Amino acid sequence: FMQSGPARLARIVGVPIVPASIQYRPRQRCHHLYFDAPVFPENNPQHTTQHLLRVLEKPLARAPQQQFHDIIAEFSRPWS
Repeated sequence: FMQSGPARLARIVGVPIVPASIQYRPRQRCHHLYFDAPVFPENNPQHTTQHLLRVLEKPLARAPQQQFHDIIAEFSRPWS
């Protein structure tokens, strides 16, 4: 699930969304930043959001163990 707010805002402002992902490489002990081609907003923000999710499937498939988790749940737990 992904909110359609970024797609709505991009349509209103008239700018594309540039999908980006970060992958940690443990052997090199560094992060790699990847950019994909800009996604130009459609009239329907749900279609734009679905397009973005399809683009982001590739980096998620490369490193599924590094995908974004529910950050609110992670930071809501007591520290041990």
